Amino acid sequence: MLVVTIPVFLLIFVAQEAGLFDGLRTLLAQSLLPTSIPVESLSIIALSLAAETTAGFGAAAAFWETGALSPPVILLTLLIGTILSSPVRAVRHQLPYYLGIFTPALGFKIMVLSQLCRALSLLPFLVLCYLWYLPTK
Repeated sequence: MLVVTIPVFLLIFVAQEAGLFDGLRTLLAQSLLPTSIPVESLSIIALSLAAETTAGFGAAAAFWETGALSPPVILLTLLIGTILSSPVRAVRHQLPYYLGIFTPALGFKIMVLSQLCRALSLLPFLVLCYLWYLPTK
């Protein structure tokens, strides 16, 4: 644990001091300008990617309580976060399970197809939420 933890913490510290995260925040904010999605919604997506989905839900609840983001934007952002974070969780949780039951090639194929079906099933809801969001802009 120490062999991994200490180098990761040092790497994150050096990246923070070098301004890497500020640069990434600026880059992401500029890339969102043409999409008209509020920059505040990035934290919901980031928490969904970095932690479990419940962290994104917590951030979304805070934005909703303060009125910083409207319900259509929150729902749209949560769906985007779910679609983007599902492959990360699949590799962490499903891949060992599938590889333990099936051959490695078949287990990997099942996981990829499962994630593809999940993302494709969420896309219609994402489109509906975006259409719901358009009139509120």
